[in-house]
Order: sequence, then C-alpha cells, then structure tokens
Amino acid sequence: MELPVRVRSCKMKDYGDTTYLENMKGFRVRIRARQSLSIKLDTVLHEYAHVLSWFGSESEIDDHSAEWGITYARLYRMHLEWDFGRAQKKRAKSGPLPGQLEFEF
Repeated sequence: MELPVRVRSCKMKDYGDTTYLENMKGFRVRIRARQSLSIKLDTVLHEYAHVLSWFGSESEIDDHSAEWGITYARLYRMHLEWDFGRAQKKRAKSGPLPGQLEFEF
C-alpha cells in the first residue's frame, strides 16, 4: 500500500511527530526546525519508521513496539550503509556500493 508522506520542518516542542490524516489518506511528519542537521536526520528516520509500521499488528498497542524497533533498525542500517558507501565513493571514486542509490545534496 502506497500512501503519501508529507514532511515539514516547523516550530514545535518535541523533536518530531507523525500523524495519519484520514482526509488526505496519507501521513504528515513534522520535524522541529531548530535542531542540528544530524538530529533532524535521526528524527526523520525515527518518524518514518512510524509510517512504515503504522498499520502493523502492534501499532494500536504501543507506539514503539518491537515491530517499530525492527523497522527503525533497518532504516538506520540502510542510512549508515548509504552514508559510508558515499564516503567510500569519494575516496575510491568507484561509485556506490552494490544495491545503493546515490543522492546529490
């Protein structure tokens, strides 16, 4: 099932939050604007794990269930592999690791 995910940076107390909006049949992810880039990235990964596990069997019971934890761990591992692969590319100029997508920032 593919649903739209809107991510926005805004003024808020928490690091971030995720809401499923029935009217748009998709998700809104908000990230606190006034925090470092590395914390914003961690927060986006955290909140996107909520998106991916939202309709799971444990999501009605616990926001940070085992299912969410596994999803978050997988996302974080993919990020680390991409990030370190990107650094290797700069050193070796051999391109991304097999299976990786390279993004321009």
